[in-house]
Amino acid sequence: MSNFLYILILALFIYGAPANAQNVRVTNMNALNGGTWVSGNVVLNDVICVYADTGKKTPYLVTITDDSTITPNAFHLENQTRTLQIPYTVNWGNTPTKKGAKVTYGVAEGITGGNDSSQTCAVGGFTSNITITIDRRDLEAAPGGTYRAEVRVFIEPN
Repeated sequence: MSNFLYILILALFIYGAPANAQNVRVTNMNALNGGTWVSGNVVLNDVICVYADTGKKTPYLVTITDDSTITPNAFHLENQTRTLQIPYTVNWGNTPTKKGAKVTYGVAEGITGGNDSSQTCAVGGFTSNITITIDRRDLEAAPGGTYRAEVRVFIEPN
């Protein structure tokens, strides 16, 4: 049985108010397409630029949620009618090559390592990655079909 998996990552970010003069910006964030699943875990990764002019070690907060509706406050892919779901995990890394720590749904995580030289990471390189993992056992248990999620990434100064 095969499933088609599609994950749209929607980046949301805040530019700091003039009073605190801190800004963050996210670039190079792409939609991830899991394609047609046949076997094994599905691991999707996207290398991202997080610019932060927040000072020493460029700290920022990242909060990640999704648009799933069946089980509140948890990461799930859902079918089109939102009657079936497949859980997944999200990891956020503060380097482009490291998987990073597992993210708790809706909880602001303090991160260091934003790029403070270039808003597009043209200088200093990419800073972060998001990894989405869908366990093969959950895929095996799900009926065949198309499943999707819109992952919302909210970045703010810290």
